[in-house]
Amino acid sequence: MIEYWLQNGDAYLLENNLKPEDISLEFQIRDPPEQIRDILEPLLQNNGKATIFFNSYFKQLTRKTRFKESKTKTCSICGNKGADKIKGWIFPFIIDKNKFPNLYPHGKIESLNLCRNCAVRSFAAYHNVYFTAQRDYISFVIFYSDTPKDLNEFLKTYAPKRVSREYYYNWRAPDVVFFPHEYLATVLNEISEKIKIEAELFEKRTGALIFGVSVRGNKKIFEFAEVLSNLSEFINIFLVFKNKYPRNPFYQLFRGLRKDGEVKPDLFIWRNLFFKKLFKYRDIDWNIVENILFYNIRERNQTPPFLHPFLLSVMEVLRMGDKELYEKASTLGYRLGMETLRKELGKKIEEASKDEIDRARKKLVQRIYELKRKRTLEEFLDSLNTLQLSAESEIDDRPFRENEKIFYKLKVFFLIGISNAAFSKMKEKGGDRNES
Repeated sequence: MIEYWLQNGDAYLLENNLKPEDISLEFQIRDPPEQIRDILEPLLQNNGKATIFFNSYFKQLTRKTRFKESKTKTCSICGNKGADKIKGWIFPFIIDKNKFPNLYPHGKIESLNLCRNCAVRSFAAYHNVYFTAQRDYISFVIFYSDTPKDLNEFLKTYAPKRVSREYYYNWRAPDVVFFPHEYLATVLNEISEKIKIEAELFEKRTGALIFGVSVRGNKKIFEFAEVLSNLSEFINIFLVFKNKYPRNPFYQLFRGLRKDGEVKPDLFIWRNLFFKKLFKYRDIDWNIVENILFYNIRERNQTPPFLHPFLLSVMEVLRMGDKELYEKASTLGYRLGMETLRKELGKKIEEASKDEIDRARKKLVQRIYELKRKRTLEEFLDSLNTLQLSAESEIDDRPFRENEKIFYKLKVFFLIGISNAAFSKMKEKGGDRNES
């Protein structure tokens, strides 16, 4: 983590043609020297006052702070003589040896030592921090690449610009966010907006450090810290997704992945867990998807907007083996749902009134909940057969019978399709379009 943090400092110094020795030796945080203020400027509000991030790490310093460059101490970063014990506010993710032992050589020494030049590099890294906060919970992201030059080019070309610095954020997400994985998703989507090439994939090598911090008085408790690599795949997911539509529908999707209500952490858990599984394991948490789907049906009287095409984009870019089964099962669900609506209405959907469609939809939703409650393949197929008989329709259930070991996944695939049919806003187009 330290290596990637320092790379951000080097990228900033490179961009501004500065060297560590050019920066003032005095690390005075309250009324700091002009060069230090310039480095920390992205963490200050537009009016010059501190942000929550700045206050969290520098508020405790009330006098000039110098490094006591001991001739006997060697810098843990560069190996040069003349260093001081590391300060917690230099690297914001350093707490103590027991908290993150992987940050210390072999996890055995009591502290890291830092020379003045490496301290300047670490200060400069704050220039490239993206952060947002809800109450006293801060999520922040920094990127890294192969070299400081590569990182600098990536940030200048693609990274979102911090144009509105307020107390609680220096880059604002399109919706309220509580946790780091969901915040990273908004940043990557914004990066994809800057990439206009359609038919080509984004191949810049880059990764990110993401952190979640609870600030409680003078204490900072790290709830989460992680290094993520090869973010180009996820940027490509957003590229493929947005290229399906004239306008990027990410905001509507993103909003539909969380609960409504007063802003508090548990309302955002599903969305963060969805993106956490995606970013960390390159996989989809189908249990979370099912929870999100039925929350939207129950509370919002709709399916999550654009969830189906986003899932397909994820599967396409990550080359998931379940993609073909997902398409088969969700399409079967959609077609059966459309046939059930037509049978219930006794006419074409385009000829029905809104009240008639609403009544038919409510009956179909009841049947969808019945399917959801089935815990075994045989119970599910029995209920499915009953639904087919009532709709005077027939579907091929071989994808279920031939893949019983992943029955739970297949059931969620099917439920997404049939729910999309129930809440489709389109007029009848042959029943072969599975969209939300």
